[in-house]
Amino acid sequence: MWWHNSTNIFVHPYDIWNTYLIRLETITFPFVILSWFTHIWWLLIISGIAWFLDCFCTILIICLNARKKHRQYNH
Repeated sequence: MWWHNSTNIFVHPYDIWNTYLIRLETITFPFVILSWFTHIWWLLIISGIAWFLDCFCTILIICLNARKKHRQYNH
């Protein structure tokens, strides 16, 4: 059983991707906070890459979801 229920905001494949991104966010956020205060360079680089990937993928999922919903409602 998933710990995160479907929100019915995202269409089927993107809903699963969103679930994985939520898990990535919960892992990345403490590392970003930790690297902000401790200035460990390797942790800062890894958490920065993960944070950038998370932001990019979230924007990509929102755009792809909007396109797919637009196609479903027009046909």
